[in-house]
Amino acid sequence: MNSFMGGCHVVVDSDVSSSVDKEAHERSLTNMRKLFDVLKTDEIIKSLG
Repeated sequence: MNSFMGGCHVVVDSDVSSSVDKEAHERSLTNMRKLFDVLKTDEIIKSLG
C-alpha cells in the first residue's frame, strides 16, 4: 500500500499470492483489483516485452 500511496503503479501477481482457501483467495484478488492491476505471471512478462 505504501507504494500505491507514493504514486507507484502497483501490479499484483495472482499466481504467487495465496490465502487459506480458494474462496478467500478470490475475495482477496477482487479487493486488490479495486486499487491495483492484478495479472498472471505470463501477462506481466508479456507486458514487459
